[in-house]
Amino acid sequence: MNLQPESNVGYAGHFRFICTLDQINRNSHMSTKKKPNESTKMNNEELELLLNYASEFFGYGDLDAPYWFVGAEEAGVTEPSQALDRARVWHGWNPQCPRVVDLQDYVDQLPVPNPLAHGQNTWRPLIRFLLYYAPELRNNGRDQDVTNAEILDFQINRWGRRGDKKTTCLLEMFGLPTASGIWAYANTDRDEVNTREKGTFATFNRRKHNFAAVLNNRLVTGGLKLVFFYARQDYRTALWSEVCHMQSWRICNNLSGDFLWQRRGETLFLCVNHPARGRIRKDQEALFMRELARQARML
Repeated sequence: MNLQPESNVGYAGHFRFICTLDQINRNSHMSTKKKPNESTKMNNEELELLLNYASEFFGYGDLDAPYWFVGAEEAGVTEPSQALDRARVWHGWNPQCPRVVDLQDYVDQLPVPNPLAHGQNTWRPLIRFLLYYAPELRNNGRDQDVTNAEILDFQINRWGRRGDKKTTCLLEMFGLPTASGIWAYANTDRDEVNTREKGTFATFNRRKHNFAAVLNNRLVTGGLKLVFFYARQDYRTALWSEVCHMQSWRICNNLSGDFLWQRRGETLFLCVNHPARGRIRKDQEALFMRELARQARML
């Protein structure tokens, strides 16, 4: 991975990322080793469903929402059967399998506890940032600190929702969900997905094309205020740059090191470290997100 300065023009210089798919396994810190005598069988129909899900389903909310949050991939999956549960729910939407769905409607159909009912380590700082960045979304107390109760209320009622509640769209760059620190498909008997590199190769080009088309359409129609990408490892930033056709990024220092940014008309693109992956202590979260929002409003 090369981080190359292109010029000294702009806020704090421009940077370009270069990445190839064979760097994914080396940089992802995801184990892809099989455990002895353990293998998960997947038939052709299941594999086709999983690959279609990973290529076509982007996430939750409404694509017409003004605020997009984009992660690397969805978490919470430790084995292929859990991913297939999600794929079957998505595939059951008629008349066609949609790019995005209402988060509440989706989780209501999954055989897991409702994640919206309590605070989430990833969602909490993202919502906190948004409420500081766009204080018009707050019900009251715009000059006061954002509280956890306020965050939970927003999470339940407006986070990844559709229709008249549309405010945010929660998307993922990669389509195969996996829990942090593992590759959920490492023990499957299908070579197409049993390493991160293979799984990405099998789905990313199609997903990238679809994602880029949807994003470009939103940029043309207008009203997209913010695209917040929170997976700032170099190789992921390189692939995300391909998706959004970003030739270079500007860099800005902040409390956790730095973040990348660029503008396209009315739309601000941010590229930030994952807020729940060790860079920010929980007791510093409110300060960091408030400062990040303040800086972002100035860009």
